[in-house]
Amino acid sequence: PKVVDFGIAKVTAFDRRSTSDGTILGSPDYMAPEQAKGEVEAIDARSDVWALGVMLYEMLSGAAPFAADHPLAQLRLIIDHHPKRLVELSLADEKLSNIVAMAMEKDQDDRPADARAFGRLLAEWAVAAGVETDVLGTSIARQWLAPGSRASIPRGTLPSDTTISGAHVWSPRRARDSRRLIAGLALASMGVGLLVGAGLYLT
Repeated sequence: PKVVDFGIAKVTAFDRRSTSDGTILGSPDYMAPEQAKGEVEAIDARSDVWALGVMLYEMLSGAAPFAADHPLAQLRLIIDHHPKRLVELSLADEKLSNIVAMAMEKDQDDRPADARAFGRLLAEWAVAAGVETDVLGTSIARQWLAPGSRASIPRGTLPSDTTISGAHVWSPRRARDSRRLIAGLALASMGVGLLVGAGLYLT
């Protein structure tokens, strides 16, 4: 896979009349709180995890978790607002809902440490749901859960009541196809995120 059309990330020069050093650039929809607050030095791999969490929330719900008519109002929502959890909307089971919510924690230390850690959590959920391969036919367990692919999990990890392995997982109508589509899209997104490198921050 090749990531294209990152928009502002592909621009190599800026007009200083409109953009100054240190300005936060990018789509407000996927900016993490630290970006919305202009804390440039705080932006790291966990900011990417936030953006991936927002994308996954949007994929599952059909709506952005932070939506406003004006970009500044949207940034305010990102900083202060807590969207409804997916399980409350009957769009995911408790486990998947917790993983997505963790990716969108306001405190960076409460998010998965990087895209690999986030992918591992999604992989554990997918395997427990009976999904064996992603949309490319790659074994999820081998790619994400095999020895040597272990990823760091953030401070506190998942609460004890959200253990994924062997847990009962939510099952919609045509469950297998739905779970395969959701897990496949999520893990494909994670794979693309890893390909662009840990050094790419969505700013």
